[in-house]
Amino acid sequence: MKTDLEKLKAKGRTPRPKRQLGAWQSFEVTAYSKVKQALSASMARLTLPSSQDLKLVMESKELVDNFEKSVNKFNKEEWLNFKDLKENSDLSYFDKIE
Repeated sequence: MKTDLEKLKAKGRTPRPKRQLGAWQSFEVTAYSKVKQALSASMARLTLPSSQDLKLVMESKELVDNFEKSVNKFNKEEWLNFKDLKENSDLSYFDKIE
């Protein structure tokens, strides 16, 4: 489940490397990176948004919508199955697993 949650998080926001040495930079396009790019472009403008700015906003909206669908699908399918499995098991949060 932990791995699945990390994969889902990676779809929305670029994950940092497990072992980072020095500066870290990723050119991966995610919903978070696209929204951040649109936000910084809009803050830099002194005039009305251009067609490129509007295209950037629409691309970021599409990526956010896709991420939202992924999260909703995960919650409806995998998380509910995991929750039911946990509730139907005899395991307790406070039990020691040996």
